[in-house]
Amino acid sequence: MQTSPAAFFALAAAETQQHSRNNKNPNNYTTMANENKPQNGNQLQIQLRPEMADGKYSNLAMIGHGPNEFIIDFIFAAPGMPQAPVVSRMIMSPENAKQLMYALTDNIQKYEAQFGEIKPRTPRNGQIGNN
Repeated sequence: MQTSPAAFFALAAAETQQHSRNNKNPNNYTTMANENKPQNGNQLQIQLRPEMADGKYSNLAMIGHGPNEFIIDFIFAAPGMPQAPVVSRMIMSPENAKQLMYALTDNIQKYEAQFGEIKPRTPRNGQIGNN
């Protein structure tokens, strides 16, 4: 089964809360609600293609929105370089963007409980990103 980018973050918000309470999620992932969740009771099987498995590094994100979608550009800003390429672009519905916000919040809380508070870095000399 192929999944859309928005469905990649999918399962159900109730399941996310249940995973958090029961700690049954072995990969420590928080998932988003999905209006396309299979109705037959089977779990959605997420496929990670080999060419996607390495991921892309990003140290900057630009977010825009219109009435029907959110666009998130993930960017790599290298130190001393005048241009920064977009390494990935995600387009999702407002509903899925909000579920992503909840999933990120849940994961940040879990991370900070395990590793300590994430403290924002103060930019030096007008630098952008984690340079």
